[in-house]
Amino acid sequence: MPVSLIEMIRRGGCYWKRGEDSPGHSIAIPHGTAFKIAIEGPQSHQFVAGTCRDGYFVLDQRSPAETKFCSANEAVNTVREPSSNAFLYLHFQIGDRWIVADHLRRLDESLLDEAEEEALAMALYVIHRRHLRGKTLDSVEVTRMAADLVARRPITIDQARERIAELKAIAAEINL
Repeated sequence: MPVSLIEMIRRGGCYWKRGEDSPGHSIAIPHGTAFKIAIEGPQSHQFVAGTCRDGYFVLDQRSPAETKFCSANEAVNTVREPSSNAFLYLHFQIGDRWIVADHLRRLDESLLDEAEEEALAMALYVIHRRHLRGKTLDSVEVTRMAADLVARRPITIDQARERIAELKAIAAEINL
């Protein structure tokens, strides 16, 4: 059985949430996974290397060395000209091969559990609304806090499944 999204985040994996209008799905990358960013464009043969470490995208070849970023977009836009689609420039080493993030987010094998993503979103909402007043935590720390909350309270995943079913029923009623 694959590792759950919640466990992957708690173990230091990187979570890349799909944007509202983006194709494919969100992806989760295990802690310790190597990545490389194409510098000159999607077909580039020049790369900057990094590793997904403790939830951060950590660049190994920058000054200062091992600069860490909360998101893949930040890492990509630091290395090259800013792009609205970082998925095209980031490659992950999965097993013995390199896979472009744009391809990875379209593979059924990398599809995340919908209820876990919803439970994480619910926990993030609660944390942002109730617990972060006056605190300065980055998005990786807050996401890890939310994953810990879901892990301590597994009923949240059941509640997320119910919420998803309810939203689908409402959408079906109004023909969305």
